[in-house]
Amino acid sequence: MAKQRSLYWDTLKGLLIILVVLGHCGTALSGGLLSAIYAFHMSLFIVVSGYFSKKQNTFNMCAGGYKRLIICYLIFNTAYILLDAVTTGYSFHRLLIPSFALWYILSLIYWRITLQALPQKWLNHPSIVITASFLLSLSAGFIPIGSEMSFQRAVTFWPFFIIGYYLRQYDCVGKIRGGNKWFYSVFLIVLLMIVYVCMPAFYANKPYTVDCFLYEMATKALQLLIATVLCLCVLVITPEKMGKITDIGKYTLLIYLLHPPVVKTLKVASKKIGYTPDLLIALIITMFTVTAIYSVCLLYTSDAADEARSV
Repeated sequence: MAKQRSLYWDTLKGLLIILVVLGHCGTALSGGLLSAIYAFHMSLFIVVSGYFSKKQNTFNMCAGGYKRLIICYLIFNTAYILLDAVTTGYSFHRLLIPSFALWYILSLIYWRITLQALPQKWLNHPSIVITASFLLSLSAGFIPIGSEMSFQRAVTFWPFFIIGYYLRQYDCVGKIRGGNKWFYSVFLIVLLMIVYVCMPAFYANKPYTVDCFLYEMATKALQLLIATVLCLCVLVITPEKMGKITDIGKYTLLIYLLHPPVVKTLKVASKKIGYTPDLLIALIITMFTVTAIYSVCLLYTSDAADEARSV
């Protein structure tokens, strides 16, 4: 018997994957808009991933979830490396850096392995584990490794995976969704406006610089705090169902893996025909990319939808 899907989580994932594709339009967006999107969209995506991750009694690297993620990463990263080698050249260092959006897939493998490795007696103390994860996130910037093997982002965003895991363990989402939607909507808008004006984008892919490490660490701490609050606001205000967006949420893994070359191609094509990338072009690219990949997904069996749940 097929597992019944949660419309709420599909709606949330549908909204987030649209923001992911929009955010990857990059230079077509203003700096403030990029900051607003990056302030929470991947953090919340990672919360969702943590929510659907389970600690197994025994660890098996060849189990379905790990095997699928590893295969996806190896296939798509190799394809993108070969594409980059043809278009921009080859370097050994390039092999160490996940292509484009694939840092998330590699990090998800790390996070799930780490969850399995943590003793249950430690996980029984959520306040300690969550606090330690944030301290570890802040400390990552002192290690002089950037995007290589997704190190900085994997460690920086680890707290959100842990938060997502505990949300399910302690059945918190129902209580969160019971919050006052009007209050959290207004709070979300005000906080995003502040981020739009004042904050840099939360890329989290570089270590601290020696001369500015105190400022950069303080900025990162503020970004982590803002991301946590924004995630809470979005969890509260997300509706149960939003039409096609809910259906799109069933296919987030496939859209995530397939959208990079589509977005890149459309951005290049828009320049070739004389359109300077701007917000309107970014929205058109996003709508076309998501719709096209979603349409292809509909040709697959329901198994494809089940796999999307792992992201």
